[in-house]
Amino acid sequence: MTLEVAAAFQRIPRGALGDPWDRFIGATAMALDLPLVTRDRMITELGLVQTIW
Repeated sequence: MTLEVAAAFQRIPRGALGDPWDRFIGATAMALDLPLVTRDRMITELGLVQTIW
């Protein structure tokens, strides 16, 4: 956990993605500016991170 990941975590709306682990995974991808390999529709529909799959 870094400050950048914590800041990104706060930018993901809890109402849109309630599972804290999914929010952590998304926040990590956001903070590292990396695409995320996932089929999780809730994450892909947010559009906060580039997704592959």
